Amino acid sequence: MKYNIKDKTMALYGVGLEMTVKKLNYEYMLTIKKKGASGLKLLATIFRQYDFKGTGKLDMEDFGAALAQYGIFTRKIDLQALFKYYDVDHDGTIYYAKFLSNLREPLNEKRMAAIEKIYMRLDFTDSGKIRLSSIMKRFSVEKHPDFISGKKSRDELIKEFLSNFPGAQKNGFITKEEFFDYYTEISTPISSDEYFIGILGEDWPGLADGDESALEDEGAAAAEDEEEEDPKNAVPKERVDELVKTLRLKLCNLTKTQDEYFLRKLFHDIDMDKSGFISPSELLALLCKLGITTEPKYAQALFKRFDKNDSGTIDLEEFCTFIINSPYTR
Repeated sequence: MKYNIKDKTMALYGVGLEMTVKKLNYEYMLTIKKKGASGLKLLATIFRQYDFKGTGKLDMEDFGAALAQYGIFTRKIDLQALFKYYDVDHDGTIYYAKFLSNLREPLNEKRMAAIEKIYMRLDFTDSGKIRLSSIMKRFSVEKHPDFISGKKSRDELIKEFLSNFPGAQKNGFITKEEFFDYYTEISTPISSDEYFIGILGEDWPGLADGDESALEDEGAAAAEDEEEEDPKNAVPKERVDELVKTLRLKLCNLTKTQDEYFLRKLFHDIDMDKSGFISPSELLALLCKLGITTEPKYAQALFKRFDKNDSGTIDLEEFCTFIINSPYTR
């Protein structure tokens, strides 16, 4: 009878599979720690690069290749053991987020409390998720080396931050689990609680230390959100429809076609700071350039027609959809 590698895996890891996986995870954690504070984040980025379809899953070949690119060279029999352990759907793939979660050191109570405090102030409606508009308002890049040196803009650094949450731009929010997972990754290689909490303070100034002015800002932001949803403050749909139609026709005249290349070029021309997104101020600049004059409340309503996921910015997909689809589709 032939003795293939699957049989060998079953024989070696049938009973002691969990212990074997724990041993492998421990070895991987040591490698990750050697790469510094962004070690686990880098591995997550490489996994996403191999996840071409965005499913959150990888087969054994891509999983092994991603590990190798990172600098972890795993024997075939160990890959077999990992897949036997992590392949919960028995389809030859594993959720790499689950694998990564087992490489994170659990947060201690002090760090957990610091993250929880910030999260609760961002999710002031207790919905279990943070709207991207709240992230855009509150996330700080003021002490980031690339911002200080002028190498990157605020929008570029916020885009980098949001890239750690693959579903954020599509869904328009970050879940509590995603938020905690991100800061657990940051926490893993950092030994000092004070240093870690200092990082939180730089990302979210005022929210971590109980600053009263930050609390006032939160209340004002909540009031703004309520005001936006108040029917008494709604702008006439017909007026916005007309504005949408005017802008769409002018944009279509600029491209002369719905070819993706020309749409991309137009998008990048409007994206003046080259952040990969169109901000409200850039849309307002476009309206002025095209000779379209309107009140701020109508410009804001127009922006929301673009911004389907309520992220506070317009991405390429939203821009293309706006031009190609009916101007009155909400």
